[in-house]
Amino acid sequence: RNEGEMERDSGEADKLNKLAVHRWYFNYEEWKPNEEEWDYYVGLLDKEERGRINRFKLPVGGGKYLTGRENPSAKSSLIGRIMILYLIQQVFEIPFNLITLTRTAAGKPFLHESTLSHVSPSSTAFPLLSSLKNFNFNVSHAGNFVVLTSHWCHLVGVDIMKIELRGR
Repeated sequence: RNEGEMERDSGEADKLNKLAVHRWYFNYEEWKPNEEEWDYYVGLLDKEERGRINRFKLPVGGGKYLTGRENPSAKSSLIGRIMILYLIQQVFEIPFNLITLTRTAAGKPFLHESTLSHVSPSSTAFPLLSSLKNFNFNVSHAGNFVVLTSHWCHLVGVDIMKIELRGR
C-alpha cells in the first residue's frame, strides 16, 4: 500500500474507534426507580425480553418473592439490556424501536443484521457501515455493577465478579 492509503485507513480506524469502541459501567444499586420509571424502561424492550425480566423471582421467605424493580437480578438484567440498546442507538443513530437483537444458541445477545438497514445515510455511521458489519458487544453483571464493552471489528468479552473477603 502507498502512504496515502495507509493514512486513509488509519483515519477510518480512528473514526471507528471513537464511534464504536466503548467500555461502560453502571452501579445499579444507586438507581432506585419508581414504578413509572421501571415500567418506562421495561417498555423499551421487546416482548420476549420483557417476559424474561418479569420472570425473575427472589425468595425472601414466607412464600414471598422480590420481583421487578425490587429484584437485583431483574434490575441488573434490565440495565444490561438498556445499555446495549443505548450503545447501538449512539453508534448507529437508530431509535430503540428499530433495533433488533437476537441471541446465539449460548444466549449471548447480538445485533440482528436487519437493524443496519435502518441506518440513515446522514448518520455518522453510514459511510463506515461496511467496517461496522462485525460490530460486537458484551455485557456482564455481578455485585452492584453492570459492565459493557464493544468493538467495531473484534470479538470482545467482559466478565466481572464480586469478591467477598471473609474475616480471619
